[in-house]
Amino acid sequence: MRLKSLEIQGFKTFPDKTKLSFEQGITAVVGPNGSGKSNISDAIRWVLGEQSPKSLRCSKMEDVVFNGTDKRKKLGYAEVSLNIENKDRVLAFDGDEISITRRYYRSGESEYLINKAQVRLKDINELFMDTGLGRDGYSMIGQGKIDSIVSSKGEDRREIFEEAAGISRYRYRKTDAERKLKSTEENLLRLRDIVTELEERVGPLKRQSEKAQEFLKYSEEKRGLEIALWLLTLDKSQAALKTQDEKIAIAHAQYDDAEKMLEQIQKESEEIYLKNGQLAVKSDEVRHLISELDALISDMRSQLSVSKNDILHNEENIKRVENEIQNAQQNSQLISTQIAEKNEKIAELDTKIIEKQKEYTALSEKLNVINLDTGKSGDKLQQLTSELSMLTTKSADARVIDMTAESSISDLEERIESLTTANKDGIARVHELEEISEEYTTNLTNLREEITSITNSIQGLELKLQSKAHKRDSYKAESDRLLLDSKEHIRKINFLENLERNLEGFSKSVKVVVNASKSGRLKGVCGPVSRVISVPQKYGVAIETALGAAMQNIVTETENDAKSAIAYLKSSDGGRATFLPLNTIKARELRENGLEANYGFIGVASDLCSCDNKFKNILSSLLGKIVIADNLNSATEIAKKYSYRFKIVTLDGQVVNAGGSLTGGSLNRNTGLLSRASEIKDLKEQTKAIEEKSAQAQRLCSEAAQDYAAVEAELLGTRADLSNKKQSLARMEAESRAC
Repeated sequence: MRLKSLEIQGFKTFPDKTKLSFEQGITAVVGPNGSGKSNISDAIRWVLGEQSPKSLRCSKMEDVVFNGTDKRKKLGYAEVSLNIENKDRVLAFDGDEISITRRYYRSGESEYLINKAQVRLKDINELFMDTGLGRDGYSMIGQGKIDSIVSSKGEDRREIFEEAAGISRYRYRKTDAERKLKSTEENLLRLRDIVTELEERVGPLKRQSEKAQEFLKYSEEKRGLEIALWLLTLDKSQAALKTQDEKIAIAHAQYDDAEKMLEQIQKESEEIYLKNGQLAVKSDEVRHLISELDALISDMRSQLSVSKNDILHNEENIKRVENEIQNAQQNSQLISTQIAEKNEKIAELDTKIIEKQKEYTALSEKLNVINLDTGKSGDKLQQLTSELSMLTTKSADARVIDMTAESSISDLEERIESLTTANKDGIARVHELEEISEEYTTNLTNLREEITSITNSIQGLELKLQSKAHKRDSYKAESDRLLLDSKEHIRKINFLENLERNLEGFSKSVKVVVNASKSGRLKGVCGPVSRVISVPQKYGVAIETALGAAMQNIVTETENDAKSAIAYLKSSDGGRATFLPLNTIKARELRENGLEANYGFIGVASDLCSCDNKFKNILSSLLGKIVIADNLNSATEIAKKYSYRFKIVTLDGQVVNAGGSLTGGSLNRNTGLLSRASEIKDLKEQTKAIEEKSAQAQRLCSEAAQDYAAVEAELLGTRADLSNKKQSLARMEAESRAC
């Protein structure tokens, strides 16, 4: 046995994983004070099971975990592994190398492992007994340790000498045996008390026996009535089962119809998907058409707006011109009246002029005649000449006014005709623009309906996308959960198989015999009882409790094979074991009337287990007279009824022994040797089922992801269509407003 290496992580001043290798010869650790040299010896003492924080120079056990610095955060656990070479088999362990590991969490939980398999502190202490390497061994001598040994009491020094002499293991076994003997004596004392008490109850029990016989008579009658009741119940149950079978057949038919409908729906969905693609193409065409219509509507709306402005301007001009025409007509009438009056005056003046000319001619003639009277008639002639000139001027003005009025009337009539023509053209243009506006309105309504339809489609696609995303995420979560479950099952299977290979939980003698059989040094060894029988997992605790120490009895082919195994154990100092030769063990059976009719009765232990035919006698011999009951109350009732003649074990491991004593309490956490193989088988089946479910979930997740991508692409295309439609709608509305 040689110390090979020490691995430290998170222990005191070792935050990082550190491995110290110990080669042949002497290894020394040197360094200044406070550098952590003593922490190495503390780590070795701690991994070997030291429980006193004071011995580790700590105030509490939590102080062994690295507590952090200013630059590094504290760790959550401390772990130390001690690797020992065991080629000489000094340690009672079947392996060339042994790795002892202790792990302590800051929460207070602690773990011990041997070669990565979890064990008890007791197992580590027993492993290092008589080697000097244990927690209290002499192999580790610290500062002041020699003085404490020299100055200690004789009893304390004796423990060190016993450890060095290699007898501490036997002293430990002696103490354990004395404790068991003391417990046995207490049990014997209890049994004597029970016997004394039972002797006093013999008389009353005789009377109770007579009553019990009557009870058995009545119970037989009751049993017959119960059987009749059961038969009646069975008939009713068969009728109910027949009805349920018919309902199941109907349900199967409905399920087949639903399957067909689902296939039809899937086909229709595929057709809809194809139609959706065609509609997408058509929607592109409609989108282009709408964009063209938007441009046209925009132009028409602008023209309509201009035309409406022209119409309003023309209507205002028409009203103004009509007012002018009315004023002109009124002025024309007034001017006509004035013209008529002027014409009359002109006519009168012309007449007067003619008359005056005549008078002038006459006067001229008279003037020529009367040369002498010139001075007298000069003033009168000058007056008449001035009057004639004034009348001539008024006549010219009247003619100018008449000509101007006729020209204004002609211009106004021409303007009225042009405005009337423009008004007619504007009304026609307004009608045309109103028709274009109605067409724009119809196109806008259709476009809004298409936008509403596309919006509804987008909402439907968004809901569908959410459904696909939820479905994909649920499949992904289920796949991840199943993958984790599968890994956990595989880890547990590997752990249990490792325990099976290393025969963890079996005594040293069983390990020695089984290993010798594997290597060929022994023949005819079939294995321990726990490996030759198979037990359902739900009965594992009860059967394991019923077998007790007999689980580790070794089954051999013949009596000579058992003798050879005993001789081998004796020669190799491998301990003691009980052997069950197949040719000498006889079957035992429990024969009690009416046992099956008792409430809480599950079965005889041997009937609940299975094995090969050649091991039937072994199974019957060990479990043939043990009954399995539902719970402790049922077990005590059955035991009382049959006067405590046989042993009864409950499903949770409580025992009513033959004779009336009870054994029970909490279960040992290290139980499970019997059900380990069946547990491995069940775990493998569960792992296979989980892997199949995981593969199916991954396939469904992939399909859901593809569906999600397809719906997302469709949704993006539809949103693009909606955006184009909205742009077209805005452009068309702008054009309509312009018109």
